[in-house]
Amino acid sequence: MRYFEAVARFGSFTHASSKLAIAQPALGVQVRKLEEELGTPLFTRSARGVELTDAGHVLLDFARRMLADVERTKKTIRDKAGPARGPLRLGLTPSVSAALAIPLIKRSHALLPDVQLSIVEKVSSDLIDLLLGERLDMALAFDVRPTKGLWSRKLLQDEAVLIELRTPTTSRAPVEFADALTRKLILPSRPHRMRVLIEQQAKKLRIDLNVVFEVQWPATTLALVEHGFGVTITSKIIAQSASSRRLAARPIIRPKLRYPLFLVRLESSPPTKGERVMEDILETIVQEAFGPAR
Repeated sequence: MRYFEAVARFGSFTHASSKLAIAQPALGVQVRKLEEELGTPLFTRSARGVELTDAGHVLLDFARRMLADVERTKKTIRDKAGPARGPLRLGLTPSVSAALAIPLIKRSHALLPDVQLSIVEKVSSDLIDLLLGERLDMALAFDVRPTKGLWSRKLLQDEAVLIELRTPTTSRAPVEFADALTRKLILPSRPHRMRVLIEQQAKKLRIDLNVVFEVQWPATTLALVEHGFGVTITSKIIAQSASSRRLAARPIIRPKLRYPLFLVRLESSPPTKGERVMEDILETIVQEAFGPAR
């Protein structure tokens, strides 16, 4: 089932065999055995890869539920025996990872030495999809809407700031949102949460954005600002990591752009020992860096 699910997910025996660390001929034999046992093809094969048949789509739903049940069972058994151990899959947005990954990993090494931490960096909407697909154990995500099957707790009320190159004459005073939009902007592309929020407010003010570069990753964005290519509107979380560079962060007002950061996990899967410790670690480092949620 794991082999079948991997081929379905990647749409390719070659890609799946690489990810599974199994020889491609052996993978093909296992899938053919499954098709023979079920008495029906599961994939249609072509030069472009493979696609699921109708029977394959039906089996994929069952396979993913079965594999998720196996993982939950393994987690439950491990949790009953000794200290926290095993894999823990944590999702972070790029901005949160840039600011918090180092203290997070240091705490994890100290408090969860037998846990294999895997960090996945995606935008918030992708993290929620991965959680619902049981590809993550927990995540820190922005603007999480009430969703069936998800548990969430607000950790931080984030807000937007303008980041620009620091000079002797750079003001530290707040800047009005309309004034910020007149600058050459370096912003992430849609569907990034910050880009959507900026566009919504700009539309209300009937102001066109002057976007000179679209960049997804915070480190690249800050490097472009530092080299004078423009300014960026980003979160105060990113401003934290920008403080050591030749950059200045100014609060944006009229209006302030606010959005909450949530700790999120599945309701159907009670947290293990390791996940409970990780929840405490995440809450602690967020409060230490930015203060309690308001």
